[in-house]
Amino acid sequence: MKIKTITLLFFIGVSSLFSQNPVVPNSPGKVFSSTVTCPNRKFCQGADWYNQSNAKTEDGLFAADSLSPVSTPYFGFSRQLFATKYGFNIAGSSTILGISVGVKRMSSLVSSLNDSIVSLTKDGSTAVGSNEASSSYWGTTNAYAYYGGSTDLWGTTWTVAEINDSTFGVDLLVKNISANSPTASLDVITVTVFYSPVTGIVESQTRSISSFSVYTNPTKNTLETSFGLSKNTDVKISVYNMIGQIQFIKSMGTLAEGNYTESIEMPYLTSGIYFVKLSLGDEDVTRKFMVSH
Repeated sequence: MKIKTITLLFFIGVSSLFSQNPVVPNSPGKVFSSTVTCPNRKFCQGADWYNQSNAKTEDGLFAADSLSPVSTPYFGFSRQLFATKYGFNIAGSSTILGISVGVKRMSSLVSSLNDSIVSLTKDGSTAVGSNEASSSYWGTTNAYAYYGGSTDLWGTTWTVAEINDSTFGVDLLVKNISANSPTASLDVITVTVFYSPVTGIVESQTRSISSFSVYTNPTKNTLETSFGLSKNTDVKISVYNMIGQIQFIKSMGTLAEGNYTESIEMPYLTSGIYFVKLSLGDEDVTRKFMVSH
């Protein structure tokens, strides 16, 4: 049995090749409040949000709600607010990898407001999956708070059709934990969807490659891999980002039957999701890996 070690070094000339942002943040086409689907109706019967449509664009104009003190019958909760009609048009063959929500917001008073619900909705009226609300206080300056991320599916599964649907969106509920009456102000609620539209980039196994493993995953600078060949064959290795752009490709020539290990050095890759593909003629195996700095 032959064991060989191959070291690959990434030489990057254009750093922009490593952008991991297949969809820019989208803003909602519709923002509205509801009391119908509140987890407890008494939490959601305070003063309604006013100027709700102001939360559709980032322009310094706010949707706002003045919350009662925590000691009142309404327990200091806002009305439940939904943002939908994000206008995504992702190709049907794509795979949804993660969802990020950005809420640009502020409180009129310090140490008064925090999240009660930050969830996603598929039908525009019911929260699904995990609640990613934060216990941190809202600040008193207009700034973004981010939830989810490029690999976070919010505790549920997503089809492209659900993301593209006009009822897909964000469910937000705010609570006042003070004895005062602060105003919650929302500038915009954005959504970014991370997806892989690359046809053929799937994790698979083929006959000439007896094994292919990726470890130290996620990695910072070096990806360790190993593979086994069941016969002598020409080998090529390539790396793609999430939108199918080739980041690295190298022909390794004809390798004999046996086991091999590889150490792929990639100090210039930015944080994100990538795919490494081992190709043997018309056969290939692809594995997903992450870079995290």
